[in-house]
Amino acid sequence: MIVNIEFLDNEPIENVITSLHYKIDKTIFFGFADVIEKKKEITKNFLKKYCGVREVSFVCLPEYQLDSILATMRKVVEQEKLRKNDVFFEVTGGESLILIAFGMLAESFKAPMHSFDIETQKLIELNKENVTPISEVAQKQHVKLDLDAFIEMQGGKINYRLHKGAKNLEDPAFEKLIEALWTVSSKYGEKWNFFADFLRRCCEPDANLQVNVTGKQVLAAYRKVNRFRSIRELGKILDECAETGALKDFVHTKDQLSFRYQDEKIKDILWDAGSILEMHTYMEERKNADDCMVGVHLDWDGVIYNHSLKDTLNEIDILSLRGVIPTFISCKNGSVNQMALYELKTVADKFGGKYAKKVIAAPQGLNDTHSLRAKEMNIEIRA
Repeated sequence: MIVNIEFLDNEPIENVITSLHYKIDKTIFFGFADVIEKKKEITKNFLKKYCGVREVSFVCLPEYQLDSILATMRKVVEQEKLRKNDVFFEVTGGESLILIAFGMLAESFKAPMHSFDIETQKLIELNKENVTPISEVAQKQHVKLDLDAFIEMQGGKINYRLHKGAKNLEDPAFEKLIEALWTVSSKYGEKWNFFADFLRRCCEPDANLQVNVTGKQVLAAYRKVNRFRSIRELGKILDECAETGALKDFVHTKDQLSFRYQDEKIKDILWDAGSILEMHTYMEERKNADDCMVGVHLDWDGVIYNHSLKDTLNEIDILSLRGVIPTFISCKNGSVNQMALYELKTVADKFGGKYAKKVIAAPQGLNDTHSLRAKEMNIEIRA
């Protein structure tokens, strides 16, 4: 039997990394009481469900008492050795005092020690010149995580009931249209937000998605928005959207504006000022990701209740996974305040841990104060 012995860390990926790469029969976690209480069930369930580990056990250690720690660990290791099991020590992450104990026991039992570089998933064998390392004993496997498994490992769940289905991108023609609209929206910057406001105010369609409004109605809506340099600027954005094909049968004169939205999905996208930025960012992000989603609602405790008020949720605009490293992206098609930075940090810390990458996609940029704060929070700015 292959037995992997490690310290139960607060960082979930450090607790499962060996089992993602090698077939482990049994994992024994040493840890402190508070962490075991918090991480026990999630870790055990994940290892059995995704990695095929048959047995998972947890042994509580006293804090700051090296002699007691060594005595407790030694007893457990001796039992596994008596069963003629192959015992390996993993020291990825962990507390410094525990790592000292692991090193002492590994030397005493002539047991192999290893760790992983999490970002590269590279195995580091620490004493293979004196022992037979795990890479020569355990059978290799490659458990590839998707976003559902990764979030489950963190103790959460993706709530698909709230997923913005209108933002699913499957059709190449639709993607081409989104990129064309992105060219228009990025050209006008923050004015795109006011354009979306204008469409909501003035361009409500009938059942066939047809819009027919008079020049007076356009002028009235323009005055309410009151953020364009002139009504000609508004007209220019309308013309350019029509050129992309998003608006069909387009007629724009002094006295009349009429068109038909390509479909309901396009109408919703044009009415939501941030959608084009989100989808453009999504299409760029997924090029280098193993898994990528847009408009993701994350449930904190991993239980989706029938009554939504019981759920604690966070929404992230784009969530991607490359290897075992997640990227959390917040899209802001306008000014970025400090609250947006804190919200991004909160959701990334909760569901991504210390290895997560945090990104603000903000075409208009951030002011100097918020740029400095983003840097302090290790948030990348994509302008």
